[in-house]
Amino acid sequence: MGWFAANASCELFGRLHPGAYVRVRYEDLAASPTKVLRAICAKLSPAIGWSSDQVGTGNNRHQLYGNKMRRGQLTVLEVKEDLKWKTEMPKAYWRFVMPVSFPLRRRYGYL
Repeated sequence: MGWFAANASCELFGRLHPGAYVRVRYEDLAASPTKVLRAICAKLSPAIGWSSDQVGTGNNRHQLYGNKMRRGQLTVLEVKEDLKWKTEMPKAYWRFVMPVSFPLRRRYGYL
């Protein structure tokens, strides 16, 4: 439900502020972080020079890495795709999550 609520909120923000919104799929970021971050910077702030080794090196990386990893010295280039939600989610959760999340999964190509 958290995934659905967060993504539905982002969709609403994107409709209200299309010039300040960029949808980024986690899988795309994990596969090609430099390419994705350059595209984000180019759309939102084209005048800013950007280097991939500068992102995620500050003290506040919570939004980028989550709670478990925020204390380590990580860069965005170390983001790896995590497929545990596909392989380890209990079947009871699948039966609930799949119908509830269907509209956004379809929109994002997760079918």
